[in-house]
Amino acid sequence: MKNELQKKYEQSRGNLLLIIVFTIINIALLFSQSGTMFLFSITVPYWAVAFAYYLELTYLYIVAGVVVALYLIFWFFSKKHYGWFIPALILFILDTIYLGYVSIDMAESSNIIDILVHIWVLYYLGAGIYFGYKLKHLPAEETIAPEAAAETDPEAASATAESENSAPIRPAE
Repeated sequence: MKNELQKKYEQSRGNLLLIIVFTIINIALLFSQSGTMFLFSITVPYWAVAFAYYLELTYLYIVAGVVVALYLIFWFFSKKHYGWFIPALILFILDTIYLGYVSIDMAESSNIIDILVHIWVLYYLGAGIYFGYKLKHLPAEETIAPEAAAETDPEAASATAESENSAPIRPAE
């Protein structure tokens, strides 16, 4: 069970890293004026860089850099503790709300796929918290009693019996 939970937790961490990488790629594509964009991206840094680039508002580059840096920090420290997924989830919820606002404000129906991708990422961030919590609160592995070991491994049981028989006899007190 632990391996399965660990695998799912790492998958959530991988999705967080993937969205960070695609955001950085999208920003690079914006600078190259390619006209293409990956859907799997954080909205606020991309739009901040777009506004900074086209409207010459340099402070928005800092905003974008801080947001991407925060996500990188959350991803990095989530290796040690699942709690780092919580601020990532909150920040991504705000990002999704911003995307919804922009979509409604601009009457863009083409952003529906992007919103669905955001919901999918929200699921994985929430799953990261859930699986991290489950991993952290797993009961410690119990030692197997010699009787139970005999049922699963007869050689281990005979070795245990021999070691019990070879123990020195203590005088009664």
